[in-house]
Formats: sequence, C-alpha cells, structure tokens
Amino acid sequence: MAENGSNSSERHEAFIRAYSANEGRVKAFLRTLLPDWDAVDEAFQEASIVMWQKWEQLDSADNFFPWACMIARLKSMHVRRKHGRDRLVFDDDLWELLADEAAAESAESHQQETHALDHCLNELKQHQRELVLRAYQDKGSIKELAVSQDTTPERLYKVLARLKTRLQDCVELQLKALPQ
Repeated sequence: MAENGSNSSERHEAFIRAYSANEGRVKAFLRTLLPDWDAVDEAFQEASIVMWQKWEQLDSADNFFPWACMIARLKSMHVRRKHGRDRLVFDDDLWELLADEAAAESAESHQQETHALDHCLNELKQHQRELVLRAYQDKGSIKELAVSQDTTPERLYKVLARLKTRLQDCVELQLKALPQ
C-alpha cells in the first residue's frame, strides 16, 4: 500500500493509540482463553510482536480490537499447545467453543460500552460534549485547546477530569441497567 509519509505517520499514530487503549482488553480476552496470567503474558507478548509487524494491514484504528483479538487468539493457541502436556488443559473442541464465546461476549460488551458512552455524551451540555470530544479526538495538545478555550492547561485538566468521572459514572449506571 503506497502512502505518503504524512498519512503513514498519522496511521501509525492511530495504531499506537489504539494499541495502548486496548492493551488491557486484549489481555482480558486472552485470560478467558488461557489458564493463568503467565500464559496470558506470553501470548500477549507474541501477539504484540505480530501486531507491531503488521500494523499497516490494519484498515482502521476503529477495527483494532477485533483484529488484535484474532491475532491474540492464534497466539493463545500456540501457547496452549506449547503447554499442552499439562493435565488441566482443555481439549481443542472445548477450547474453540470457549474462545468463540469469549470473542462474542467481548464484542457485545464493547458494543454495549460504546452505546452507553454515546448516551452519556449526549447527556452532557453541548459545550461540555464538544470539549471532551476535542480533547480526546483531536490531534492538538491540551495547551492548544486551553488557549482556544481561554483558560489554563491546569484548569482544563481539572474540568476534563470531572467530566471524565461523570462519564464513567454514567456509563457504569447504563451498563448496570442492562438486562443480564
């Protein structure tokens, strides 16, 4: 895929942001597939190497989590086979069933969280919503945003921290209200 340097740089930055934002979720996904945290760490390390080698194949940062889970799942199979002599390892059919369930639950959970966040963002006043979106989606710095808001970066950080807490509380309430 031939790209100019700027576009490639922006895609690489989007990949790094998506990688950082989803690291914990991918490890949680791996934990549903593997027997212990040592195996999770091993599989995540191997999956990370592949992700970094193939980051240009990711079509959009929005698709990072399913893409990363696919790679992590393959690496977890390798780790599981490597440790397959253990008596407590599931057979392949059961493992595949558990992996499919975990992937489906993870995708559904992500969709529910996204829907809850959208709802909670819409609960904010318009200027608050715009501030949050500019702070977390724009590529500019907090200093630049503070200047555009005619405030100090310190004050802006405090405002954003309060809004983030408010959004977290709202999302938690929305998710608790969902039928189990």
